[in-house]
Amino acid sequence: MSEQLRIDDDDFSIALRRTWERALQLLSVKVSIVTYESYLRTIHPISWNGTEVVLGAPSPFAREWIEKRYSNNIRAVLESLFEKTVKLRFVVTEDADPAPTIERSAPRRVARATPDAPSLPLNEKFTFDHFVVGDSNRLAQVGSIAVSVEPGKTYNPLYLYGPPGVGKTHLLHAIAHSCFEHKPDIRVAYVSGEHFTQHYLLALRENRTNELRRRMRGVDVWLVDDVQFIAGKTSTKEEFFHTFNTLHLSGKQIVICSDRSPRELREMDERLRSRFECGLIADIQMPEFETRLRILKHHCKENRYVIPNEVLDELASAIQSNVRALEGALVKLVTYASVMSKPIDIELTQRILSEYLITRPASSVTITCDLVIQKVSESFGVPPDQLRSARRDNDILLARQVAIYLCREFTSCSLKSIGVEFGGRDHTTILHSIERIEQKSSLDTQLRHRIDSLRDEFRR
Repeated sequence: MSEQLRIDDDDFSIALRRTWERALQLLSVKVSIVTYESYLRTIHPISWNGTEVVLGAPSPFAREWIEKRYSNNIRAVLESLFEKTVKLRFVVTEDADPAPTIERSAPRRVARATPDAPSLPLNEKFTFDHFVVGDSNRLAQVGSIAVSVEPGKTYNPLYLYGPPGVGKTHLLHAIAHSCFEHKPDIRVAYVSGEHFTQHYLLALRENRTNELRRRMRGVDVWLVDDVQFIAGKTSTKEEFFHTFNTLHLSGKQIVICSDRSPRELREMDERLRSRFECGLIADIQMPEFETRLRILKHHCKENRYVIPNEVLDELASAIQSNVRALEGALVKLVTYASVMSKPIDIELTQRILSEYLITRPASSVTITCDLVIQKVSESFGVPPDQLRSARRDNDILLARQVAIYLCREFTSCSLKSIGVEFGGRDHTTILHSIERIEQKSSLDTQLRHRIDSLRDEFRR
């Protein structure tokens, strides 16, 4: 092309901006939040001539920072979107507005497929912009964005699994919304295992199986939630298998969600399990402390809640089960405070947690911080006074962090109170210790088994 795509050319401008929005989505999971918000979001596309993309930065410092550190990442993402080699050039445009936050407010709707294809409604809030990313779900989020940008070309099928309440359904809805945003005429169907079964059995009773097959197999993107529901249903599994095969062989995108990995779906036919395993398998784990805290802050921002940071810290450290429980706790706290005209503080938070959410392990012995410290001391061979001291030898530090972690789990002490028990440490230090043990135990099997053994002692 001899003419450059310029930002003032409407058709080219829209195409270039949409491509850059997709690039930002992919880049957002490759860099830290600070880098993304402070630098990448300030970049905007200027022109594209078929070979070179010109990007504008708001200052010489921003241009130099991004060009030196992230130009390779940006180039790789753009090349995947343009499907060709791309050159990059950065310029300074001090009067330019920063790139807008990628935020879409699509109305609640039924996923579009063939005119009357079976499909469940989508939640307008379940978008990629509203999905909080952490180590526990990063691979699943990256895979989901990739298939929504280029359905059927990468990670097909995409198989997401994890316990309830960790964001699997959110990602399915986000994929659908993103597909509609990029390709308005795309045919998407979102179903659950139960929904699929109901439609199939109804079609059998009414002699309409051929019609149902035509409708189900005419989609471009097939999103299936809770596939484990059909595992023990022989005729439904057979129909599901043929639908899966037809769509997969046609190059249509398939995304499957389950509470178990393919290998753990023992009642599912081997031929189906092997097909689930031929794409990308991504597990979503329980969110770690940092992610839980970010989820709470995001929820506060969305709902305009003004909550003290120490209260959010307390909630994030206390509730480790799933996102639904975490958000439910926040809503209960805000509602209770409003109805009873009470300030939202640590005292009220602990009351809500103890009355409605947190079930402490049953034990004939009252578990105190002193008891936890004593048990950890015996397990790690570190004297109790050293656990409370300022010493930072590796063995002492690890034992101290485990003790703090278990105090938070097995006692009703606040973060501040636990800090007092460990030599007057502030609540930030206590939170850091909890987070470190969550991270270490997820990677170190031996440490995890040692912590589980200590848990067993407290539960006797």
